[in-house]
Amino acid sequence: MLAAERVQATPQAAGLAGQAWCFTLRASPDSDLFRGHFPDLPVLPGVAQLQWALALWRRYSGDSRPLRGLRRLKFQRVVVPGDQLRLECRADGDQHMTFVFRRQNTSGSFEAVSSGQCLLAGSSSDASTHA
Repeated sequence: MLAAERVQATPQAAGLAGQAWCFTLRASPDSDLFRGHFPDLPVLPGVAQLQWALALWRRYSGDSRPLRGLRRLKFQRVVVPGDQLRLECRADGDQHMTFVFRRQNTSGSFEAVSSGQCLLAGSSSDASTHA
């Protein structure tokens, strides 16, 4: 699905310890994801960001457990066509995958765009979280 949406994902070590990855992503401005969302100001839907985080996590971690819920999901800034993003994914024990999308601002520092914690099936807290 990532290739079909013209997403370029480049894994990087980026000094993250344990089961963690950092990716550079860029969605093509002519991606279908931007069509109709919204006509005068296209933005990347939050559900697309979540799908990218899960797909890349599964590809590189080998963890194919289904998503059972979400925690602390935040969409802080809009992503517009052509934005280059950095995605950081890491395991939080055996129960969660935490992700943060960041984008470089005009001063050169990275600001959070979205973040969240994915509860994966088979974890001990399945019963306490709702999708």
